[in-house]
Amino acid sequence: MVKTGILDGLIERSFIWKDEETGVWVKARPDALPSPIDLADLKTTGSVADDDVQRSLTNYSYHVQAAVAMAGVEAVTGAKPESFTLVFVEKEAPWAVRVITIMPEDIERGRHQMRWALREFAKCVETGNWPGPDRGATDAEFLPMSQWARNRIDERLNILLPEQEAEIYERNKPNV
Repeated sequence: MVKTGILDGLIERSFIWKDEETGVWVKARPDALPSPIDLADLKTTGSVADDDVQRSLTNYSYHVQAAVAMAGVEAVTGAKPESFTLVFVEKEAPWAVRVITIMPEDIERGRHQMRWALREFAKCVETGNWPGPDRGATDAEFLPMSQWARNRIDERLNILLPEQEAEIYERNKPNV
């Protein structure tokens, strides 16, 4: 797909529009529009393995990016995009490339998330109330590692530490 032009066409064009429902101004800037119905974005990554790409898709909410970009193209040009493709390129040699088209049902999820976010943003602008982590903290506070991370570290230390040291660690390990 790269050789056939998925990253060709209009490059880094901004689409700016006023959302009809909320009145919020929105901007999208996909890396490439090889055609009015196809959008593409280039991403660097540590690995193009399935797990790593799926983690990136989730952690960076690329399905929401796709929904916003597709909404922008439709709002500005009237053309209804059909696909959003990500071109992942590894950051180090051998710079493996993997091309992933986001599933339509995931883009639909992203569209619903975008719609919720625009409504929430409009409400915050209107009321002046911006929700956040209001826990009353006025100074630094403690936030523990996730239990998953703690378990993973503890399991790894039990394997890596010499037997005597592992026993000491197990006896003195915090029970949080």
